[in-house]
Amino acid sequence: MNQHKGETQFTSNGQDYILKFNMNALCELEDGLGLSIHKILEKFSTDVDNPEKDIDISLTDIRTMMRCGLNHSADSSIDDKKAGEIIDGLDIVYDALDLVGKALIAALAQEDADAKKKQGEPEANLA
Repeated sequence: MNQHKGETQFTSNGQDYILKFNMNALCELEDGLGLSIHKILEKFSTDVDNPEKDIDISLTDIRTMMRCGLNHSADSSIDDKKAGEIIDGLDIVYDALDLVGKALIAALAQEDADAKKKQGEPEANLA
């Protein structure tokens, strides 16, 4: 696992998996949820000024996000049913949301660091 490359590793049902939101996974996520990445982040984020705000997320959203993050490589072929089984192997379903959130944050932080590197700006230390 390499957090600096936007990877989040976890174990479900005794098998190790890596969530990674590369360009293809992010595009698949946008298609799967019918939202732009900006709207996805807005939908699933908490409001600092209004922490009591309900996050509008469905179980189908969580499963779609998990499937997309697991299908980051060309040889991945995890469908919704398999993604659901992987989620079932976690302690609680919202562990999946936490994992997906960490992977999305890691991926977008990596994209930001790559963009800054191209522009000659120093990288932020996220550790």
